[in-house]
Amino acid sequence: VASVTAVVVVSQTADAVAAAPERYGWVWSTLPDSLADDPDAAAALAAEAEGVDALAALWFTTASINGDPIPAAALDPVRGSMVFAQIEGRQPTGPTELALSRGTAEELGVEIGDTVTLDGAQSASPVAFELVGTIVAPPIDDIRHQVVLSPEGIDAVAQSAPTAYTAIRYVPDADQSEVEHRLETIGFRFTPSSRPDAPSQVDQFLLVRPLAATLVGLVALLGAIGLLHFLMATVLRRSSDIAVLRALGFQQHDVHRSIRWQAITAAATGLIVGIPLGVAAGRFAWKLAVSSIDIADDPSTPWPLLATVVVAGMLGALVIAVVPGWVASRWSIAGTLRSE
Repeated sequence: VASVTAVVVVSQTADAVAAAPERYGWVWSTLPDSLADDPDAAAALAAEAEGVDALAALWFTTASINGDPIPAAALDPVRGSMVFAQIEGRQPTGPTELALSRGTAEELGVEIGDTVTLDGAQSASPVAFELVGTIVAPPIDDIRHQVVLSPEGIDAVAQSAPTAYTAIRYVPDADQSEVEHRLETIGFRFTPSSRPDAPSQVDQFLLVRPLAATLVGLVALLGAIGLLHFLMATVLRRSSDIAVLRALGFQQHDVHRSIRWQAITAAATGLIVGIPLGVAAGRFAWKLAVSSIDIADDPSTPWPLLATVVVAGMLGALVIAVVPGWVASRWSIAGTLRSE
């Protein structure tokens, strides 16, 4: 039960993360390539296109802390509101405010309210920033950008000329193909890299789903065999007790009922102990697997699916109890007691 529950928790969490790109830092619908001669004019037209909910200029570059490079990014909204996925605190707004990914903040040993000093742009003097929040590092060009600044802040510390993308978020119920067709007429090009792509650690969980389902089935089968063995061993050990009860008036259906209750008790004990252990193990395994990528890693606890596990476990126990009950009810009372 614990093994099945742990696999369910990890699998459902991977599904939830893959279905919610903001959990791994992708807070826009697309980052298209701009082929327009005037990218600013194309962005202005795209901001007014039907089906576009928000649009922002996404700047990214490399900053530096004590000479060590670190990827940095900034959002400059053109239409609507677009911010990086927040974990704690708030987004940087002033020229001397920044946010860090959770892992980077832990590595630097800083907390919200502390000062973080970045090397200045083009060998300028270092710039002190106030840490105002922790964010999910946005993945841009397969690189997770651990520092988030305001547009003014990124200019002050950029170690190379910032590169700009146009980050676009669609209206939730918009037809994506129609919106992208309109944007293509403006001068944008859409490629696989311009759409959300879950981190490789999450993709790996999704790719091994068939194997996980097979393992779940195998573990469930082993559990069923174990329960059947337990019931049969009990019936064999207690054959004389069952014979005495039958001699005192137990009917065959009473024997069946007693074996069923034993099966239900054993299954319920396994479920009561195994599900909490499985949830804890699944959550720990998920956090351990994604700890290096700084995503919003709160594991899911799929209670409806776990309720299905409970129902399946109880019904399975009742089915398994049929064979031991049949065996116990068919023994000869006289023969069993004579052998005793």
